[in-house]
Amino acid sequence: WILTVFAFGYKHLNSPSKTLDYLSQAAYPVYILHMIFLYLWSLLIFRTNIAPPLQFFVIVICTGLSCMAVYEFIIRKIRILRPLFGLKYQQKPNV
Repeated sequence: WILTVFAFGYKHLNSPSKTLDYLSQAAYPVYILHMIFLYLWSLLIFRTNIAPPLQFFVIVICTGLSCMAVYEFIIRKIRILRPLFGLKYQQKPNV
């Protein structure tokens, strides 16, 4: 199974693409942010009477969406924050 996953990755992820470049740049900022959002969403969701498996999925989805939203709309747009999250400082803002 591991070799199959590696083969599919080699075939489909071995060429340059905008999506792969975007996700590569987002990896470290999302890693930094995920514990904050995981803790905050857990505080909110665990207090509800939702079934535990559903709580797990809600927390995972909300954490992922929150991290990507903060990365896209705050970290990438505010130039002074970029170096704090391991990104290169840009002279001109992304358009």
